[in-house]
Amino acid sequence: MELSASQKLNSPAAVPVTNFMAGSWTAASIAVVFLSVRLYTRLRATRRLFWDDTVLIFGTAFVIAASALWQWAAPKFWFILAVGSGTAFPTDLEQFMKDVEITMRVFFVEQIFFYSTLACVKLSLLLFFRRIGWHMTKIRVAWWSVLGFVVATWLTSIGDSQWGCLVAKGFDIMAQCTEPPAIRYANLTLRINCALDVLSDAAVLSIPVILIWDSKLRTAKKLAVIGLFSLTLLTMLVAILRVVGISSATWANGQVDPSYVWLWSYVETCIAIIVACLTAFPQLFVSNKKPAPYKHSGPSSGSAPPSGYKGREDSVRMVQSYGDVLDTRVVDEESYGYSAMEHESHSTTNLKPAGVNQQHYGDVVELHHVSPLQSPYHPNGGYQQRYH
Repeated sequence: MELSASQKLNSPAAVPVTNFMAGSWTAASIAVVFLSVRLYTRLRATRRLFWDDTVLIFGTAFVIAASALWQWAAPKFWFILAVGSGTAFPTDLEQFMKDVEITMRVFFVEQIFFYSTLACVKLSLLLFFRRIGWHMTKIRVAWWSVLGFVVATWLTSIGDSQWGCLVAKGFDIMAQCTEPPAIRYANLTLRINCALDVLSDAAVLSIPVILIWDSKLRTAKKLAVIGLFSLTLLTMLVAILRVVGISSATWANGQVDPSYVWLWSYVETCIAIIVACLTAFPQLFVSNKKPAPYKHSGPSSGSAPPSGYKGREDSVRMVQSYGDVLDTRVVDEESYGYSAMEHESHSTTNLKPAGVNQQHYGDVVELHHVSPLQSPYHPNGGYQQRYH
């Protein structure tokens, strides 16, 4: 089998097969560890999983499946690269052509796994933000728009593959899919898909920015939480580096070294899953510190605190431990001496007159402190009567 000048390579794959497989399984293992911690944290706090957790489980499963598929196909693929570089020669030409066909189909499946993992991460973040800010009209509009863009990006990234090469026979693949036009098309779609990936990441990031910026938090706290969600920028940076470094991993015929591209693909998916897990850990941005109870020195202990009373609270509770729900309706510790997200107070005031037996006094009134989010009748919070 004689290769044309355009089909010959300067050297075999830049990344040895052992290094590639070690990198792929390391990335998959790290993703599993972070996902496990996320699920453990979620189950311990809420005793249930949400849809964003389920979607991220699918994304991690794609990474594991991709590593398992490469474990089987990588030896064939690296031998094909060695043949292309002239450092090896097939002893069984018929089997070699079958291996070429197999690896092209593996490429296609790996592409689906890669872009599906990125789509799952984006969808997981979107579902998380949906629980947080669905009460805001502008968030609902932005959410559906971003979701449509993410789905379109996923379909485009898979649809612009070289389908002719994926279904071709071995000799046709060697004759057509390694020629300059096919190589230029592959390099172009690689850059286009990278641009769409980065733009869709930026679109997803815009949701928490809108959500938090419209809240009543102080500017410093807004910037702190936006910084937490801005970890998505790491995924965008790796996606850009993955394509920018192409010039250093290009063969003589202009084709990008696939071993380089796929290794960086694993790095990108691993970081994407880590970022999705970190942004969902409530311990990273929840303050469980409660305000000091109000003490009244007068005869009617337990009465309502005076206007403007401020309890000792270091920071506002932004996300409920048992719901991970960032509320942007009333979160203003400057106006209240307690966190607006706190549940009703455990202290109650029994207004039963002294000396009157319970059975002779039917209406025993209890005053429960209710936050603005807990009571549909008291928009400013305060105290609510309960009769027994």
